[in-house]
Amino acid sequence: MRPRIAITNTKEIMDKRRLTATPETYVHAVTASGGLPLMVPALAVELVLELLATVDAVLLSGGHDVSPDLYGAKLDPATGELDRACDLFEIALVKQALAAHKPIFGICRGQQIIKVALGGTLVQNITGTPIKHQQRPISGTKTTHQVQVISGTRLASLLQGAYAVNSFHHQAVAQVAPGLKVSARSADGVIEALEAPQQQLFSVQWHPEIMYPDHPAAQRLFQAFIQQASGIGQSAS
Repeated sequence: MRPRIAITNTKEIMDKRRLTATPETYVHAVTASGGLPLMVPALAVELVLELLATVDAVLLSGGHDVSPDLYGAKLDPATGELDRACDLFEIALVKQALAAHKPIFGICRGQQIIKVALGGTLVQNITGTPIKHQQRPISGTKTTHQVQVISGTRLASLLQGAYAVNSFHHQAVAQVAPGLKVSARSADGVIEALEAPQQQLFSVQWHPEIMYPDHPAAQRLFQAFIQQASGIGQSAS
């Protein structure tokens, strides 16, 4: 059977109604890599354990900014839409998934949520860097800058050296949480990937699910994650 992958949803407003949604790119990447995607809205924190009992792994998707009070910061005027209830749910999901030894893959906001769940801080608005981190439009498989994968990391077993990525964010990890290791940076110093050496957890700041159709390296990230969820591998490699 395909491993069941919980994919966190984002919230949108359409016709004055609040909707939860998952971009099809996540669904396609998971199914093409051998997983069974299950879209998960922000639930009450007390339901996290019941949710985890029904899935094999967690994919934390991109989305809105993380509430700065959750990492001890004041609100920056540049910070965008917030959803504290969603933040609290996903933070609990990260903590409980780690406790249950469920693999976790974080993408963009997902990386930031992992960091907040485990400690550390975020840069609320990246300014003054030579690299354009807010690529527009948020579509297609075009890349915009390179990241340098750090040798000796799990990520380096999948992506070698410099690797071109897309970029759709204005916030980023600042202080790294205990238990996490930086596995890639961009030339301007922005942390582009994290992993937990003692856990089945890795994350990236870019969007491999969008790159998936045209980039074998993006496919390898998802395939490694699905292998973890299947119990085939015990690391990102």
